[in-house]
Amino acid sequence: MKCFSQKGTSLIEILVVLIIVVIMTSVVAVGYNEFRGRLSLERAADKMAQDIRKALELSISSPEPPVEGSVSDFRGGYGIYFDEEEDNYMAVAHTHPGQYDRDYVQLKKSAINPLDLEKEGLEIKEVTLENCHTSPTENLVVFFPPDPLVYIGNHVLPMGEGQGSRCDKLKVVLSIKEREEEKEVIVNKRGLVKVK
Repeated sequence: MKCFSQKGTSLIEILVVLIIVVIMTSVVAVGYNEFRGRLSLERAADKMAQDIRKALELSISSPEPPVEGSVSDFRGGYGIYFDEEEDNYMAVAHTHPGQYDRDYVQLKKSAINPLDLEKEGLEIKEVTLENCHTSPTENLVVFFPPDPLVYIGNHVLPMGEGQGSRCDKLKVVLSIKEREEEKEVIVNKRGLVKVK
């Protein structure tokens, strides 16, 4: 008598394995999208802090700003302007300290390259100027050589007075659009930049 042994998998076993694989893939995909959003948020907060530090570094070395056209007798500082309505920020050079509050120009992309928050699915949820001694006019932090002096809120005083900021702290809250997750970038009157 011959006995045949059938080895192999049945259709039901294959279907069970496929269902398990589909369930695992969907769980991983949902978790991956959340992870990717958090990673983009952390990257944007770190990049913003890095750009603020780069403006500080530029002000200490105080080269002439890479701006369109020439800026004669440059003795100003470098900074970052935060536009809450447009959800972006830009690097600026304050060309003549002590003259006019809005006397700054945007730097070319070669100096500081801000991150495109819209493309990353992020937004500037809030910009707060804290402990201001006078009314702030702009969401701006500017560093002037040589120490550097730190001006927050665009309260520019004539150079040589040895005074710094009129606000003690600038806080920028970044968030993922339509989600509750957020990160804070904080600059204090001493120029210390912190990401929380």
